[in-house]
Parts: sequence; C-alpha cells; structure tokens
Amino acid sequence: MKPKRNACNKKLSGAGFISMLFVALPVFFSVQILGSMSPCYAGAYIFAGEDNGIDVVTHPSGYTGTGGVLTVGVCIDPSSENAADMEISIQNIVDTFNAQTITTDNLKTGGSNNIPDNFFDFESVALHEVGHCIGLAHVNASSESGLAVADMNYTKATDGADNTFNIAPGADNIIGSSDDIRGDDVNLHWFNDALNNPFQLTTPTDSTTYSRTIADLPAGHDFTINADRDVSTLLGVPNSEAIMQQGTGIDEAQRTLVADDVATLRYAMSGLDEVAGNADDYTLNLEYRGISSGAGCDITIKMLAINGLAFCLPNGQFINGSDHVRITSADISIDAGESGPNWFFNDVRNIAADTTPSVFSFVDQTDVVLNGVTTSTSITVLGVNSATAISVTNGDYSINSGPFTSTAGVVNNGNTVRVRHTSATTVSTATNTTLDIGGVTDVFTSTTISLEDTVPNAFSFTSLVDAAIGTLVVSNAIAVSGLTSSTVISVSGGEYRINTGSFVSVDGTINSNDTVVMRHITSSNFSTATRTSLTIGGVTGTYTSTTEAAPSGGGGGSSHPVLALVLLYLISVGFCRRKPA
Repeated sequence: MKPKRNACNKKLSGAGFISMLFVALPVFFSVQILGSMSPCYAGAYIFAGEDNGIDVVTHPSGYTGTGGVLTVGVCIDPSSENAADMEISIQNIVDTFNAQTITTDNLKTGGSNNIPDNFFDFESVALHEVGHCIGLAHVNASSESGLAVADMNYTKATDGADNTFNIAPGADNIIGSSDDIRGDDVNLHWFNDALNNPFQLTTPTDSTTYSRTIADLPAGHDFTINADRDVSTLLGVPNSEAIMQQGTGIDEAQRTLVADDVATLRYAMSGLDEVAGNADDYTLNLEYRGISSGAGCDITIKMLAINGLAFCLPNGQFINGSDHVRITSADISIDAGESGPNWFFNDVRNIAADTTPSVFSFVDQTDVVLNGVTTSTSITVLGVNSATAISVTNGDYSINSGPFTSTAGVVNNGNTVRVRHTSATTVSTATNTTLDIGGVTDVFTSTTISLEDTVPNAFSFTSLVDAAIGTLVVSNAIAVSGLTSSTVISVSGGEYRINTGSFVSVDGTINSNDTVVMRHITSSNFSTATRTSLTIGGVTGTYTSTTEAAPSGGGGGSSHPVLALVLLYLISVGFCRRKPA
C-alpha cells in the first residue's frame, strides 16, 4: 500500500515572496529561501500526518524490517547542469550523514564561510534535500502549512479537529519554543521526553526516550520545541539550527547536523519495533556512486531549470502493514535556470579522504573437498570515507552478495566482501586468495581434506525406454561427489565423456565435481535392452536403453515390416515363373 502524499511547498525571498509551483503528483519537499529565516529540522518524518497517520516513521530506500547495514546510493544525473561542480558537495553530504556528528554553531554567515556575496550555498541546500530523500520532513510548519511567513517556524503539527492551526508564541514571544499555545493542533515532532531539547541527544534513541505525545513533555512545557535559530539562542546554543528546518539565505552555509537531525535518523534506525538493540535495527550508509543514472542510484540529483529553488520528489510504501514507510524512489531537482539563483559550489572536502580501511580478517577453511569452489565468509569494510580500491589475487571477490569478479574495482564503507577460489586437486594442500582493499590485505586459505578417498558416492543413470532401434543415445549427466582425490573411471558397452571433453572408451581419471555422460547405440531389434556400465573408483552405474516394441501384427526376433514385404514379393515372383512339368 502506498501512503497518501501531502504537498510541501516552498517560497523564495527577495523583494517579496514568490510561491513555488508544483505538479499535483508525489510529495514535494524543498528548501525555502526566506532571507534571514531558517531551514527546518529533522524531528518529523515525511508522509506523517492526518492522511497516512500521525505516528508514521519513514525509512530510506531498501529497508524492509530486517536489520543490518542499509546502503543507499546517491548519484548525480549525467544530464545535470554543473554536474562536475556538484561532486565535492555531494561527497561531503554523504560523509555528513554517515558520520552523524552532532554540532552546534552550525550557521555560518559572512566572513565565517567561503561563500561569495549574493550566492546561495549549493551544499547546504542539497544537504537539506537529501535529508528529505532519506525520510526526514520539515519539522517547522513551513510553507506547506499555508501559514503566513512570520508563523512558519511553529513546530510541525496537524491543524487538529477544527481544521485550523492554533498558534500563539507564549510568554517568551519566541515561535517554536516550549510555551507555544497550539490549541487542538496535533504534534508531529518527536522529542526527548525528559528534556524537550532538540540540541541535546538522548540515548538510546528510541521509543523508550523519545515521544510524539504532548502528555510526555516535561513539567511546565506546553508544546514541542523545534531547533530554530531563534530558539537556539534561548537554549544557550546560538547560531545553531537543524538542517531540516525549511529556509536558507544568501551567503549562508549550514553544512553540519545538530542533535535533532541525528536523533530523528537514529529513531528510525531503531527499526519497526522502535526499540534500539534488536534484530530490526539498521545502520545507515549513504554511498556516492558518481555521475550516473544506472542501477544503484537510490537518490538522483539534477540541476535544471525549474519553477523554484529545490525539491525532493519521494515515493513511499508501507512496510508489512505497520505505521512505518520506506521510500521507494527519490529524485532531487535544483534550479539552474537563467533567472534562478547564483550558486556557490563548495570545492573543499569536509573531511580528508581516508581510503585505508580497518584491518580485516577472513576465517580460513580446512577439510574442504578437492577441486571444489570454496567461498569465504563475509568481511565488512570499515574505516574509510571515500571510494577505495579493491583487487584480488588468485580468486574472485563479491561486493554485497553481487556477482563475483576478478577485475579490480572500488568499495565503500559498510560494504561486505567475500572471496572464492577452486580448492586444490590433491589432499592436504592449501590454496590462498589475497584480497587488497586500500593497501590493507588478508589471505583466505582453504586446505583440502587430509584423507585420500577414491570411492565416490553412489550414482545412477536414468533408463531410456521406447528408443528407436539402431540409434545413438546419450544418458543424463551425473556429478561425481565424495572424492578427495582423483580416481579411475572405465566403461563397458559404450563410451563416456567427462565435462565438455570428447567421448572415449578407454580408462581415465576423474575428480569430485566433474560431470559424466555415457552413450551407446540401441539394439537393432525391437523390445531389446542395451546396457552400458560406468565404473568410478569401484562404484558402478548402468545406463539402459530399451527399444520400442514391434508394430502390431508383427513378430519378434528379426521381423521387420519392410523385410517381410520384400520376401513376400520374391516368393510370389518365383512362384509365377515356375515352368509346368
């Protein structure tokens, strides 16, 4: 079932406010430019509301309720304007969400950032949009509420039973703070119930410490606080704001997360049961997959001429009949029209590239069969923050259970890798495969069984019936198993072929995992069996073909309808030519 969509519209600032236009299709989540107003933070989830349910928790693409590492591919559309200029910022965004580092003082303006005058920061806007595409909503009322600009920073809520937003700033006269008076509006923002402070993280981050219910607020609090910049000053952490608050301004950088952003991500990561530490928990791992539109691009970013600044277009699906939704597709559009904003593309990586992974180690295997494909258990790549080179010697590798290859490639943090090779054909013999990731190596070793076993497991061939007489027929293939070393093979009454070799009748040798077929010519008589016996290491299997029965009215033995007609003709001719005595 697909959740209903509720439009999330944005506005631009300049001399006045110009509404962005959106097609009435899936939900649009976008950044709002409101001069000095602030972007919205991440204590709420897209799709949550009166249509789909107020308790909806939204997860990134690929989550089905099973725990583990959840990898989400982020790509730049090859047809995008400024594609090459976008790359460093997108890599920074991937690193920011993966690190989930909590910061304060994350609003950088004027001389405290590297943005020229009259430019908008691409990285800040794209960071916000990627947040939407992994499930995070505006947690202030924002432009989709329809409220006046001055009222958009009230904490995100539905308009309640009276279908009207009830808003009053309370005694402190600061919108979005704990004493806001909201009437019957229903809160959609998750908060730490002991603090109601979006600039502090409570652990574990799950339903035991966070709530959406107003009754769980600390004593003296009337409504949920959101991480607005004005509220940050009230709470003693000035110049701080959640990256998911709607709104950004000229010459303003906001490239790091605050506690509220991290808390909402981690609450979702506690899984369907909303309790951390259980089997349905996942770790979010964004992965930059380059300028590409191929498979693996869960989030695609494109700059083109649009009516507005930026938006994310996500689709979602409920998970197993729960209140949880996973995103099924997500595309980001950012305005690159001639009359659009001036964009600044950050060219400084937020962290130094680290392509040296943590040490990894394979579990070696012993007593493996001879000449068999042997696959290692998985290792997880950790400790890198950029795409890292991977190569293999004397074997193949597979990333995230994908196809095996021996060609050098790249891996990312959180990927899992297996290697494989063919074991030795002799007993007590080791085979080594070396995997190299970013210069760190480990060897996977398999050692064949120590006892020589030349007697295979029993095998059998399927008999053939109603075969045409005098015809070459081939048996079904059998796979040899149970050997720990090569053994003798011989045939009687026909020929055999090993794997894709030639048919032969002379004795030979065979190994475990080889396949064998036999062939012979069927009898020239009706209802007659022909047998070919194959012996491998003293174990014999027989392939039998039985010819079809004689036609109705015919005899057995050498009778044949054509031959009978010829004989009858000759007898008749001889009889007619006899002279009278």
